[in-house]
Amino acid sequence: MSKDFSPTKPIDPYANERIKRPPADDRIERSAQEEQPFLNSVRRLDPRDLGLLFARKAHLFAEDQAVYDALLSKVWAALAPRDYIEGIWVLEFVDCIFDGQFYRRVRHSYLTGALRDAVHRFLQLDDHVIARWAAGDKAASAVIEKALKEDSLDWERVQNKVLLDRLDKLEQLDGLIAGTDARRDKSLHKLERRRERGVQPLPPMIEETRSDSTAMV
Repeated sequence: MSKDFSPTKPIDPYANERIKRPPADDRIERSAQEEQPFLNSVRRLDPRDLGLLFARKAHLFAEDQAVYDALLSKVWAALAPRDYIEGIWVLEFVDCIFDGQFYRRVRHSYLTGALRDAVHRFLQLDDHVIARWAAGDKAASAVIEKALKEDSLDWERVQNKVLLDRLDKLEQLDGLIAGTDARRDKSLHKLERRRERGVQPLPPMIEETRSDSTAMV
């Protein structure tokens, strides 16, 4: 009678006593035990664990702290730093995003104000009309368009004048933006490189650090 080798009855290769089972590798169990504290640190790590590095960010011109905190919360959850080294890079990444957005708003505001001043200088219109035009009032915009045509001007000429008169300031702002973006990308690159190399996270020292940070904030 032939033996039943159907898939429902898998063969145990070690049923034959001549086939020796390989020795247990205690390194696997030891590795899992050593890794557990790090897995716990991943779940527990919080921006406040960075102590003084997490001091409330001092923003220029009354920037909204709640907006920064919301951005930090989202990025922190997405990147999930495993230890303090990665946490510092994530904070730097968020700071650069926030500062870059601020510099871009400054640049936009600077150009908008410069354009408004140029229109006022070229057309010599009432300040109230200029203010209404800058606010998007359609009637004031029609007045501006009519005045430009009467003076044989167009928007390209006005905008060129604005840019040529302010290239130095714009280059400074663009340099701030470019530098901030470069630091942002570098922070993320360092985080990615560390994880690609398989670097183990540092042991957690959370409780005492957080207690210190709570006292200082």
